[in-house]
Amino acid sequence: MDAPAPEGATKVAETVTTEEVTVDATPAAKTHWLALFPTNAFTIVLGLTGLGLAWQANSTNAFLQSVLGYGLVALGTIAYVAILGTYLCKSIVHPQATRDDFDDPDASNFLPAASMGPMLIAGGIASIFPTIAEILWLAGASFHLVLALRQIRYWIIRNFEIKSTSPAWFIPISGSLLAPISGIEFGYVELSWSLFALGLGFWIALFVIVLNRIIFHDKLPAKYIPTLFLLMAPPSLAFMAYTQLNGGQIDTFSQFLYHFALVASVLVFSMAQLFQRLPFTLSWWAYTFPLDAIALASFVYADYQQSTTMLMIAYGLLTVASFIVLLVSVRTILALLSGTLITRND
Repeated sequence: MDAPAPEGATKVAETVTTEEVTVDATPAAKTHWLALFPTNAFTIVLGLTGLGLAWQANSTNAFLQSVLGYGLVALGTIAYVAILGTYLCKSIVHPQATRDDFDDPDASNFLPAASMGPMLIAGGIASIFPTIAEILWLAGASFHLVLALRQIRYWIIRNFEIKSTSPAWFIPISGSLLAPISGIEFGYVELSWSLFALGLGFWIALFVIVLNRIIFHDKLPAKYIPTLFLLMAPPSLAFMAYTQLNGGQIDTFSQFLYHFALVASVLVFSMAQLFQRLPFTLSWWAYTFPLDAIALASFVYADYQQSTTMLMIAYGLLTVASFIVLLVSVRTILALLSGTLITRND
């Protein structure tokens, strides 16, 4: 005769059974791909359009500047329309899943990327469609200010454990630093300064918090490892934004921002072994935009300094950024065709 199970074991078994029933009882709609459509899909737009802007800065080859520069911006625009349309459909068909995105400490950080897309597209088409570009920028910058302030308010009023933080928290801040790069050219000086102040101030604060989390606490989960590349995005964007706000002049503070971004890039590149064996997910697109940003910043810096060495660095970074965007694009297409692109873990 089997011995009766201990009372504690019975309670554990009941708990497990209850949890299993709860999982099985989840509505089917929750597992539909549209309900699972992730907010980090917007980083695809940042990667494509950002690379287009970097190629537009390549003034030594007019053909590549035109074909790749404007071609990638056009591709990013198509991707933005498709991704935004899909997410709007999600908000209509699965409103609870959308509300969950806004309340999720991970997914909510990627929502401001939706407002960064129009600002990047505006920068890419400003020379040929200035009126449309200005409208796009103003809409994107205004929307981003709302989303960024909403996200910062969310961080303040909620209680977070330190392990909840990751470099993905830099995304709302990066958008605030992105805005003045084109905003000054369109004449929105005060709005550009407001967004720059917001971005720079909170970048400094968050950099300390995120670095503390990475160094002194549990290792980042695998899905967050690609976000380490975001360490180089805020200083790259801050350099270009401040240079614009400073009348196109590169002073000591500009140099500090650029070289901080450059050293951060070297630091991230030195950790290449962390990224080599990661399984593909949409979070790989976190590799792309920071590389685009440091490549573009390097062209701006090299052009001002008239430095051959800095120009070679800019070309090297542009080559790396182009290779990574191509690699991630191919892996994304393959995952889409195989039906594994969107998963619950994204």
